[in-house]
Amino acid sequence: MAPRIASTTLRTALAAVALCAVAAPASAASNDITIRRFGTCAPAGACETVDLRTDDFSKLTRDLGLMFGPTLNSGAETLGPAGFAIQFDQNIAVVDANEDYWTDANVDRDASGTMLLSQLHLRKGLPLSLELGGFFTILWQSQLLAVGSEIRWALHEDTLWPVPDLSVRGYVSTVLGSSELNVTTAGAEIVTGLPIGVGNVANITPYVGYNLAVVISASRLIDATPLDPRPPITGTETSQPEFVFPVETQLVHQGVVGLRTQFAVTNVGFQAQFSPAVQNYTLSLGFEF
Repeated sequence: MAPRIASTTLRTALAAVALCAVAAPASAASNDITIRRFGTCAPAGACETVDLRTDDFSKLTRDLGLMFGPTLNSGAETLGPAGFAIQFDQNIAVVDANEDYWTDANVDRDASGTMLLSQLHLRKGLPLSLELGGFFTILWQSQLLAVGSEIRWALHEDTLWPVPDLSVRGYVSTVLGSSELNVTTAGAEIVTGLPIGVGNVANITPYVGYNLAVVISASRLIDATPLDPRPPITGTETSQPEFVFPVETQLVHQGVVGLRTQFAVTNVGFQAQFSPAVQNYTLSLGFEF
């Protein structure tokens, strides 16, 4: 019965994700991003060179990398060698929309300080307290989405209660859907939590952790004068409107705190993941088999 339920749940989840992936770009796209405004022609009208706002590019891609970085939304315990889990995460990412880099990057120059992201999270338990996972994330009202994977190892789980469980995780995700940006987020995370049984009916696990995110970003080739059909010109009338932001790597420290409640095969949870730049607040619904 359990494999049949798992198969049905997985098919339903994948169908929902496919629908989301199609529906999201068709919406108002009020959260779509452009970085063309981060390059300004100089002198104005001639575009002999392009002045780059590298600091704003760095801050924007840092925020995007943290928004799309795959969140665990679970305690430190793993699934066991035969375990499988599917989880739906609804995330609200909070950014400082009053910053110039968010205002100018938003296609409508009307950035929202709270953005809604949905994540599908699949996990498979392995021997030796190991676990593999995969993610699919979309940003609503945008063409941006991300795919990612993770590996997790529990150093201690359930053997010396009330000693807290402890696990480490490594992950990577890539943002897709933009013709101007390349953003990849890799990271490492350590989480500790203490499962608490409640009347042989439920298991409540408060947990805390530390996350180190590495955001790697670059731009593709961008034209500062997209309405000018002429190619770049060199000579007496120089016109070089094309520009690119080189590869950049940023380290960001994040705190993690959460609460997870397990009822039979069903679990619900809340997690907050925060840094000075971006705060992610997530509600989760999952099923473990």
